[in-house]
Amino acid sequence: MWLMPKPGASRAIGGLIRALSHRHGTPLFAPHVTLLGSINADRREVLRCARGVAAAAPPIRAGCRQVAGEDVFYRCLYVRLAEGPALMRAARLARRCFAPSRPRPPYMPHLSLMYGSINQEEKTDIIASLAEEPAGAGLELATLAVYSTSGAPEDWAEVESLKLTG
Repeated sequence: MWLMPKPGASRAIGGLIRALSHRHGTPLFAPHVTLLGSINADRREVLRCARGVAAAAPPIRAGCRQVAGEDVFYRCLYVRLAEGPALMRAARLARRCFAPSRPRPPYMPHLSLMYGSINQEEKTDIIASLAEEPAGAGLELATLAVYSTSGAPEDWAEVESLKLTG
């Protein structure tokens, strides 16, 4: 389950993701904020839950905190988002749907910019160059999308898109 930026921001972020992918040979993917990943459930159950979350959660304005990176494929480079009440509530709603007692790491809201593995010097240079960009006041997230993430990121496909209406 992903939260999707509004179209204007999505185009701009998508352009940055494409540029980084082209420059570093990393996978392409749609701009998104993962609300809940690694869901092992029947598609109907996932969609039922997603519809409930979308109906309960209002559009979210997520503050952008900093650009960071980790030595983890899916967190190679990202924008860390503020843990605002609306975003954290949406994450709790999604987690309650699937094995609420199953231990999960704490939710760390972020918008990925690059997947893959690059050396620390390159990562530091990219982070420094992005830090020079004028910071935005926040990211508008108005849609919840369910994606099938089987296979490589280039093969991922949207299953359903839902407006946040809570």
